[in-house]
Amino acid sequence: MSKINFYTQGEGFPVILLHGFCETSKVWEAWVKLLPNKFKVYVLDLPGFGKSPQVDATSLADIAKEVNALMEAENIEKTIMIGHSLGGYITLEFAQLFPEKLKGFGLFHSTAYEDDEEKKANRTKTIEFVAEKGVRAFSKGFAKNLFAPQNIDKCAEDIQLVADLCAETSKETFCQYASMMRDRQDYKPTLEAFDRPIFIITGKEDPILDLQEQNVQARLSQYITLHLIDETGHMGMFEQPEETAAMVSGFVNAVSKF
Repeated sequence: MSKINFYTQGEGFPVILLHGFCETSKVWEAWVKLLPNKFKVYVLDLPGFGKSPQVDATSLADIAKEVNALMEAENIEKTIMIGHSLGGYITLEFAQLFPEKLKGFGLFHSTAYEDDEEKKANRTKTIEFVAEKGVRAFSKGFAKNLFAPQNIDKCAEDIQLVADLCAETSKETFCQYASMMRDRQDYKPTLEAFDRPIFIITGKEDPILDLQEQNVQARLSQYITLHLIDETGHMGMFEQPEETAAMVSGFVNAVSKF
């Protein structure tokens, strides 16, 4: 029995959207309306976020298994999964555990690379900071830093939304996922082994992802298509909604037929 809260839009081939760290399904709310109604899009709150209760998880593989439980409860045999940032790591875990259930998948501002030692140390410092000061203290600068500088003004309402969602995250959920992201594995072998279509969306001004690494991982398999987006940071669903929705729609429309 799945503990994951979700809503759906449209009817047809099932597509599953996984949000990022300290987000909820609300980050997709306006963007998902740009997708055609011929897909049945499942928009999830990952465990511990939004209206989904926290689960006893020690790795991102445990979260991928919760997503699989939702698929089983909904009688979904095959899907296309699209993960934003943290959601991309979970998508890669799912592709490793249940490859037969994916016709394809997408990394939406995400990466197969594990954290390097510096990033791991920074995550540990962040966990310690939040444990002492709380999530709200962390949230003040979190959201703004995810957007390209030229989009700060035009995306002011979106930045506030992301900041509010972050502030509403419980300390327990924050530290749980930050630890699991820090300790995640290198997923490049997963990209290499998957023999169906994969797409990667990357903002050219993403402050979190290394553009050179994104280009390198896109060459790990003949099945990968990389989309580089101008004037975009880490939040393409807000910064370039029409362009990213068109990319996803085209991918799902093509891949779902096979």
